[in-house]
Amino acid sequence: MSPWLGMGLVLTHLTLGVVALHLYQRRCRPSPERVRKLFHVTSGAVGLSLPFLFQAVWPVALLGGIVLLGLLAVRWSAGLRDGIGRVIHGIERRSLGDLCFPVGVLVVFALAGDSGLRFAVPVLVLTLADPAAALVGLRYGRHRYCLIGDPKTLEGSAAFFTVAFGCAAIPLVGVGGQLPSLAAIAAFALALTMVEALAPRGLDNALIPIAGVLAFNPLVDGGLM
Repeated sequence: MSPWLGMGLVLTHLTLGVVALHLYQRRCRPSPERVRKLFHVTSGAVGLSLPFLFQAVWPVALLGGIVLLGLLAVRWSAGLRDGIGRVIHGIERRSLGDLCFPVGVLVVFALAGDSGLRFAVPVLVLTLADPAAALVGLRYGRHRYCLIGDPKTLEGSAAFFTVAFGCAAIPLVGVGGQLPSLAAIAAFALALTMVEALAPRGLDNALIPIAGVLAFNPLVDGGLM
């Protein structure tokens, strides 16, 4: 596939996702945090398609630059921010998560090389575990704590750990071969849980996938490859 066609497909799907969530937001009045996390999951799902669409890093880097420019335009334009930008900026707290997300995915794409597994697992953790922690923490969180980042809940962190463990274990089982121990996978999930707990103001959207690809490499090198 042409890199230009691939970039067009990604941008089209992201745009359709934002429009669909904006319509959902206007008609159903969900909480701003829920809409933001749905956009997070949508973006992650689109991001998982990158290894199938691109062979080289340059189109992904160009695509990331275009997305960042669009996100900055939404931040700087009051009209966009108060309109369709409310999908991302409806929350009251300040966050850099929208800008960190494409940066994290781009760095993981570059570090993963030609290994789809090394790319998919960290991006899966970002796509699924991070929203799970936020939504579980908001709904069921009773035991709050704060290290050096934003306030978290033990329930949310437990949800992150559980989903991160599954995001690593299930793909590893799927590809077969000599699997790492459950303790090694648990250590991987715990490391990313700590990153999520420590990162402030949405920086976890970049730090989780980058730390994820670095922590996942020993699992792959020691178990499967």
